[in-house]
Amino acid sequence: MAECIDCGKQIKDIYERCYSCNNENQRPPSSSEERNEPSEGELFLQEYFDSEGIAYKTEVPIIGLKNDPKAYRLADFYLPNYGLYVEFLGKWFVSEKEKERYREKKKVYSDNDIPCVFLYPENLGIVDFIIPSRAIKEFKKHGLIKGLWLFRLKFLWAYKNGNIVLLLFLLYVFIFGDFKWEEDTNLILGIVAIICYQIFTIYQFYRKKLD
Repeated sequence: MAECIDCGKQIKDIYERCYSCNNENQRPPSSSEERNEPSEGELFLQEYFDSEGIAYKTEVPIIGLKNDPKAYRLADFYLPNYGLYVEFLGKWFVSEKEKERYREKKKVYSDNDIPCVFLYPENLGIVDFIIPSRAIKEFKKHGLIKGLWLFRLKFLWAYKNGNIVLLLFLLYVFIFGDFKWEEDTNLILGIVAIICYQIFTIYQFYRKKLD
């Protein structure tokens, strides 16, 4: 056990102040106040979001959370187009105290129904897979249908735009082309085969990455 640095009340070791003193002494940092320097992992995630064209905000304060000993929480990232938060648990392996701090934050987010993707240091190597899969789970869990489909379309276009463009072109040719079955049988069958293959490729990616 530890003591609150303001009133001396007995509190858990992971806290500096009791709940009452937190509410009196802490407030969300304003835009003019100095924010925490981003860690290497957070910088990596910023580069990832930039490369994917995903708009984000850093160190976004979340105020008024129930069952929270702190007056506010600073989320590492917020994706405004999808209504989704992302937290990087970069110090998870540093100590048990850090793990407990992260567990508390996860519980507070869960209690307040906050959609959030939590990332651990070992996840950075497979971030292309982890973020989409965990984001989709959060969208479904919290009923964020708009964010879910915007996210799916974003990644579907990012990774399969060539297949989609080719599919649309072939469909246009197939529908509006001046074909005669007797004369163009092989060409028609070839176009149909390519159309089916493009649909299959796009569907496989959707099922594997975005379902």
